[in-house]
Amino acid sequence: MVGELFAEVGHEITADIGRFAVEVVQFLILVAAVWALTVGSSKRRGIITGRLADRRAALETRLEAAGRAEGALETARAEAQAARGAAEAQARQVVREARARAAALVKESHAVAEQRAVELEARAVEVLAAEHGDMQTEVRDRLIEVVADATRSIVNDQYTLPEQRALIQRAVIAGLERFERATSIAAESR
Repeated sequence: MVGELFAEVGHEITADIGRFAVEVVQFLILVAAVWALTVGSSKRRGIITGRLADRRAALETRLEAAGRAEGALETARAEAQAARGAAEAQARQVVREARARAAALVKESHAVAEQRAVELEARAVEVLAAEHGDMQTEVRDRLIEVVADATRSIVNDQYTLPEQRALIQRAVIAGLERFERATSIAAESR
């Protein structure tokens, strides 16, 4: 089959050589025109080479933009990492400050409680002293009542004067003894 094709081409060439030369020239002109339009010359680009060059320029632009975006991404990651580190450091600082403040509050509350205990103890001593004074006043008042009762009974019973003095002395001594006993009991209860 290939042999028949070559035989036919050879027959066409030998049959009319002028016509063959014209067809070869036309073919070369067609190839040159197609080459000029698609590939171009050194001064002017053709359609295909122009499109390829435009495509190459667009790809280079996109690659540069991708490189810038990658750099920006790395910068953003580094900034995010730094911000996270700063936030963690700040959180640790806040926790330390909170613990220190809590310890200070505990210490302060202990001091306030101790001060309050001292105040309550002082108040208790004051109340005890006041009650002791009230007890002494009550004992004195009772002693006075005893003396007054003894005096009334003497006057009412109409004792003689030496008898009245002896009765008053005994009543006063008994009252003083009771007062001393009450005072010593109050002192022991402290």
